[in-house]
Amino acid sequence: YLINRILTNISSGISIEHPFIFKTKGEMINELTENYKLQIKNTNTCGRSRQSIEMKDKHCGVCVPCILRKISISAFDNEKYDVNYEVEYNQKISESKSFAEEYKSTMEYFIYLKQQIDSNNIFTFLDINKKYYNNLEYLRHTKEMLIRFSGEIEKFLKKYPVI
Repeated sequence: YLINRILTNISSGISIEHPFIFKTKGEMINELTENYKLQIKNTNTCGRSRQSIEMKDKHCGVCVPCILRKISISAFDNEKYDVNYEVEYNQKISESKSFAEEYKSTMEYFIYLKQQIDSNNIFTFLDINKKYYNNLEYLRHTKEMLIRFSGEIEKFLKKYPVI
């Protein structure tokens, strides 16, 4: 939005559009070619590993970024491209030892997020302003994307029950 504002103010005739704005992370991952999917294992999204020297080159599997990654990758059965975690996809909270409290908290967050999407209360938490969108149907597209994301969370919970 801000870059487009600058471009407009300097009369550049150029604007930038975000091709993924109404897609879930799972949808974007699924659209990758095989060669790009093979590189997923070389990426890091773990919040804990960025803060801890002993977690270097590992994923905890329980922080918000790790769970979002697991939800997104598993939504379209792309787990074979993912890395190993301290707490794996199919590991129960009770089996996660020192990570149990954070794992439980993170899963409660995503369950709450899904409930807010499903009850249509999610928009009370989101700062959505029409000035940020070029598409006049931005609210409808955002709602549709969030509903698809709720489905991805549901699929993850069915596939990998954590309790």
